[in-house]
Amino acid sequence: SEQLARSLRMQFSTLLREMIDITNLPLQMERFKDFLNKIPVPTSTHIFKLEPLKGQALLIIDAPLVFVFVERFLGGGERKIIRVEGREFTPIEQRLIKKVVDIIFNELEKAWRNIHPVKAKYVRGEVNPQFVRVLQPEETVIVTGLNVELEVVSGKIMFCYALSTLQPIKDKLYSPYQLEEYVDLSWKKAVENYVLSSEVDVKAVLGRGEITINDLINLEEGDVIVLDKKIEEPIEIYIQD
Repeated sequence: SEQLARSLRMQFSTLLREMIDITNLPLQMERFKDFLNKIPVPTSTHIFKLEPLKGQALLIIDAPLVFVFVERFLGGGERKIIRVEGREFTPIEQRLIKKVVDIIFNELEKAWRNIHPVKAKYVRGEVNPQFVRVLQPEETVIVTGLNVELEVVSGKIMFCYALSTLQPIKDKLYSPYQLEEYVDLSWKKAVENYVLSSEVDVKAVLGRGEITINDLINLEEGDVIVLDKKIEEPIEIYIQD
């Protein structure tokens, strides 16, 4: 939400000692396995719960952002590009990353107050996204995110929620009494687009008839098969059988 972007912009600007820009990314709905396949390695991935909602969610922070935070925590002040290929996080870096995660969770809870009070409970962190299969591969997930622009690097902070996790509070997500109503509208539009773009198999049955195997074998062009429907009767339509 816009509220989360504003609050993290202030927190991160203070933490990193430079002005940064944070913007919202479009909300997306997709299969969980498709979402995981798009996450690069290494990535700072964190599993958490939004209590009292059921199920687990994911927080993903792009590696370039993580290394910038770690560098500043350790006193580095240089504005330089950090190479992340083939690089993993040391135990010390992981503890420093947890500080960033705690800040994000704190602001996330504040942003949720106008919708449904929640508590972000940390479960564990992973470097390889393939080890965070907390949902079924085909399960539908809601993905929201922020794009973080620094002086020399940019990256994304993503949140991944199971659709089933948010289902019990869907009425609150549609509520017109939220401070940021346009978020509701984008959510509603995304769900509509997802449903309307779904492909289904449709069959029209003109009628049914019976013939012998011998007649079937000897069918020729122009032969007539009598069906059990009259021409003025409605045609049966089958959607996904």
